[in-house]
Amino acid sequence: DLSNNSLNGQIPEFLGRFPWLKQL
Repeated sequence: DLSNNSLNGQIPEFLGRFPWLKQL
């Protein structure tokens, strides 16, 4: 759960840096 939580926290920041990933 902890790893999942941290991952979910990193995904929005990652997509924020690479918005085009949302279109893939």
